[in-house]
Order: sequence, then C-alpha cells, then structure tokens
Amino acid sequence: MKEQNIHSGHRERLRKRFLETGITGFSEHELLELLLFYSIPRANTNGISHALLQRFGSINGVLNASPEELSSVKGVGKSSAVMLNLIGSIIKDIGSRSTPPKGSVQDIICSYLSKKFSGKDKELFTILFTAPDLTLISTRDFEVSDMISGKISPRTIVEDVLIADARSIIIGINRPDTFTIPTDTDYKLIKAISEPLSFIGTKVADVVIYNKGKCFSMKLDGSFSF
Repeated sequence: MKEQNIHSGHRERLRKRFLETGITGFSEHELLELLLFYSIPRANTNGISHALLQRFGSINGVLNASPEELSSVKGVGKSSAVMLNLIGSIIKDIGSRSTPPKGSVQDIICSYLSKKFSGKDKELFTILFTAPDLTLISTRDFEVSDMISGKISPRTIVEDVLIADARSIIIGINRPDTFTIPTDTDYKLIKAISEPLSFIGTKVADVVIYNKGKCFSMKLDGSFSF
C-alpha cells in the first residue's frame, strides 16, 4: 500500500507539471512515463520508459515501432503496445493530411514557430526533421540550456535524424527576451549540430530565430553557410 501511494503521488505530480507547463522541460522518459500511466494503471512506469528508450533510441523510435516490437520490451503489455503504436500512427496521419499555408518556405516556418512558441518564456530549440521536399516528418524540442550544458548532445540529434530518415533539418530558436539577431552561442551550437550531420548526408536547411511574432532566417540573411 505504501509503495502504491508513492507511485500515485509521483503520477499526480507529473500530471500537474504537464498541465502547468506543457511538455517544455520534460525528458523523453518522462513523456513516455506519462503516456504509460493511461495503459498501466498501477505499476511503476519509470523503468519501462527507460527500457523502451534503450530499445528504440528515442520517443520517435518508440512511437514508430510495431506493436510486436513494443511488446518484446519487459513490462509492455498488449494495451500499452497498441496505445503507443496508435499515437504514432495518428501523428503520421495528421502530418500527411495537413495542408501547409501558402507562401515562401520561410513564411511557412515562421507561421509554424509562431504557434509552437506562443506564450513560451524560455529560450527553446525545436528541430524539424524533414524530407527532401521539406515535408515535416517529426520534431524534437528542448531548452537551449540543455544543448549548452551537454544534456542534449549533437549525437542525440544525429540518432533522431537516422531514426526519422530525415534528409534535412530546420532549426527553430525561441528568443523571448532579446532580438532575433544570432548570437555567438547560436553559431557554436549550429556548427556543433551541422558538422556531424554532414557525415551522414543530412543538411541544415535553415535556422529561424523567433521573437514575439517576428522571424529571422539565417539562410535568407546569408549569416550561415547552408
């Protein structure tokens, strides 16, 4: 009973945190933990989420795995496997049905980032994994401080690119408190990401800095070698 109460308290704290902040600041294993609460009502899902990430590499890999593959992970029953696969299938279907707004590529990116970063008061990175025609495959979000501290490494992004089979990426940066002018830190982080990607044939198609409805395209400005 005591252990159950501990798990219950942890679940409520995680749910409350999500309701207050959205997914900003959540690690991948915490997001999986939260999802698994709804198919595994009592057991501790922390270990299961770590096992899934170890097996499939990222949350994107988990959601793209088949029910059979998911069920091979200890603790993942049929209901959890179907739920995770269903979520991944829905995300793919929504992406394939969505009609992009008319305008230039940069206008479309700016419109997307405006919706994504609206109301966010932290410096955030979003990586858009795209096909050769710049069709969006998937995204990865994290705080800029996670890149600076090494919590998110370029290797992690390379792994996500390989899993998504992306041919290019677009980097969006939320800059809530300053201008959309690239900083020395921006250049260092972009270089750290782009160099290992070049070895696997994936390019950085653009870097767009967003601030309160305004966007700065480093590609259009010529301030980075794409």
